[in-house]
Amino acid sequence: MSVRKEEVVRFPHESKIYSEFSHLYDKIFSRFFCDRITQVLHSLNIQPGERVLEIGVGTGLSLSAYPPHCEVVGIDIAPEMLEQASQKIAENGWRHFYLRHMDALNLDFPENSFDYVTAFHVVSVVPNPVRMMHEIHRVCKPQGIVVIINHFRSTKP
Repeated sequence: MSVRKEEVVRFPHESKIYSEFSHLYDKIFSRFFCDRITQVLHSLNIQPGERVLEIGVGTGLSLSAYPPHCEVVGIDIAPEMLEQASQKIAENGWRHFYLRHMDALNLDFPENSFDYVTAFHVVSVVPNPVRMMHEIHRVCKPQGIVVIINHFRSTKP
């Protein structure tokens, strides 16, 4: 999947930092995020044919952890990040991933579309996390599973 820049609609709250530093993202964050994400995804025991939505797929750091027998739709608001993920998919010959340029606050999917919805390190960077959670709830099936991994600020670290 290739994301052509001339087809991309920019969202008003898009953070330029993700687009400008997409080429460095993996080098910086792989060592902090990958192991935990991989552990969590493996623990889900995703069954053949189940559908997963990953909110904020970014450069695709998590893609190798998904089993090949499920369908994964990854969305992100930064086209440059999606380009990096698209390259990973092509290089690995993966056929179970689909990428879409989309705003997590306005998901373009029908209700009850996914068995799993994941969001890794996204909640703290969207402008309205409550709205994002409403959208996640809307597109996740009633018996589906929502997985959030995030770092939060606290006065009690």
